[in-house]
Formats: sequence, C-alpha cells, structure tokens
Amino acid sequence: MADGSLRAVGHSVERKDGRAKVTGRAQYLEDLVTDAEGAGAALDAVSDLHGSAEYKRHLTGVFVKRALASAARPASPPAARVRRTSTGGNGRLRPTGDDASARPSTELRPRAALTVATPAHGGTTDRRQAVETTLNGERVTLRVHPEELLLDVLREQCRLTGSKRSCDVQVCGACTVLLDGLPVSACSVLAVEAAGREVLTIEGLADGERLHPVQEAFLAESAFQCGYCTSGMILAVTTLLDDLPDATPDETREYLRGNICRCTGYVSILAAVVTAQRMMTRG
Repeated sequence: MADGSLRAVGHSVERKDGRAKVTGRAQYLEDLVTDAEGAGAALDAVSDLHGSAEYKRHLTGVFVKRALASAARPASPPAARVRRTSTGGNGRLRPTGDDASARPSTELRPRAALTVATPAHGGTTDRRQAVETTLNGERVTLRVHPEELLLDVLREQCRLTGSKRSCDVQVCGACTVLLDGLPVSACSVLAVEAAGREVLTIEGLADGERLHPVQEAFLAESAFQCGYCTSGMILAVTTLLDDLPDATPDETREYLRGNICRCTGYVSILAAVVTAQRMMTRG
C-alpha cells in the first residue's frame, strides 16, 4: 500500500506516515476508522472475472472499517469454545479445554444459529430471515442473518463444501459458484442476495452420475494437484465455454485471471480446457 495507508504490526495498527499509532488501547482505534477508505484506495487491485479493481478497493475499505470498529468495541466476556471433531465425519462439536472429555457433545448447528441476540428481558430475538432460492436445481428455503455470506451458508448450513474459503477478498476464485449462470465469489456475496435466484455449486454440475464434460476433461488431463482450486476452476471454465465455445488459449488465460492455482498447475488446466472443447463439440 502507498504511504499513509494502514498496516498491521503485530497487535498494533499504525499509519505508515507515522501520524498515528495504536498499541493496545482500543478506544484510540476509533480515530482510525475514518482512514479505512484510504486503505482501500491504496490497494493495488486488478480487474478480473470476479470484479472490477474499483469494487475491490471499495470492499477493502469496508472490511478494514468493520475490523477497526470491531476492535474499538469493548471486549465481550469469553464464551465457551467449541471445535469440530477430526474423526468420524459426523459434523459434531465438542468443547475445548482440559475438561472437554467430561462435557457432552452438541450437534453442529448452522453458523447463523450460533449468533442469535439475547435481549435484556431474557427472551431471544432471531434476526434470521427466510431466503428462497434454487440451489443446484432444487427449490430451498434458507434461514440466514442479513450479514451472512453465501459461502458460509453453503458450507455450514447446506453442507456443500466444494466451494473453498481462501482469500476472503474476492481475489483467488476458490469459492466460485454460479449465480444465475454467472461466476461470483461466494466469500463476498451476501446470502440474502441469492433470494429468487439460481445458485449452482460444483456438487450440482454433474447430471446424476454423468459428469459434465469440463469435469471429465479435468480428470483426463489430471488438471489438479491439491484440488483446492479445482471446484472454482471447473465452474469458471464451464461459464467460459458457455460464452466462448471456441476460446483461444489467450482468451482462456484472460478469463481465468481471477482463479489462482497455488500449485501452479496451469499447463494441465489449459490442456483440460482444450479437451473439454473437443468433448463438447462432439456432443
């Protein structure tokens, strides 16, 4: 970032021009909240498949402002922590700590259900709202908080874990899903924005047991290594070939700029696109 922007230094937040510095006094963070937009403006962003550079700079400013505002609020009393079990695959939660074995497990609930507000009179106010959407071809009703991200709802409430969390800032493409047929970064889309629309994840791309040609091509060309980016890559390539069936290698590279393969398996990915084109041409 350019001089004058915010940066993190351990547990501190400071301006690089030295005009302000915060080291542990949360109340002073409030003075820095107004500088958050400057942090976004200084971001060296690029426009790609998932959004314009201007939008990414704006989003960065919003996230920085929220983070600083959250840090400036008084700390809440610590709540009992829970974690997922690493075995069994049954999605259960258990408390952490020395006495974890003495306390019973609790069923995993959607993230939204863990953030219900409790008013002073002792009742509960559920701020969740019903969102009707078409998810992988099926009409469903989801209960979500207004601020919940589509990625969290898909992974935690719908148990569709093909979309991955990575950058959280609409850059890497690991969380790509299709919204009304267009690729979006689910880490930056509110779940309520899916109301009345069609959401397609990697789990819904195949036709029953029959894989989509792009999926078959990725298998044929071994166009994956760790597999973390693969779901987003496949969905992005699917929309590419829907829009440009005869896409050239250069057009493919440009279209996939917003999808990062950290294993650098791009040669095989490009080969898979060509193979998918042949498969789709044959019908």
